[in-house]
Amino acid sequence: MSFKSYDELPVLLTVSDLADVLQISRNKAYSLARSRSLCALRVAGQIRIEKHSLLDYLETLRQTA
Repeated sequence: MSFKSYDELPVLLTVSDLADVLQISRNKAYSLARSRSLCALRVAGQIRIEKHSLLDYLETLRQTA
């Protein structure tokens, strides 16, 4: 799925969505979700990342760059 703005992001992203947004591989996205850098939830056995957690993570990266 391709997103054109942050407003288009769903409240909960899949790992594939995360990979798409960050333009990284799915393996890297899984590693990031497991690293606790993002607030990842398990919903019915699948990993979901909260939109606000992704935005907070990106802001933290921006501030440290």
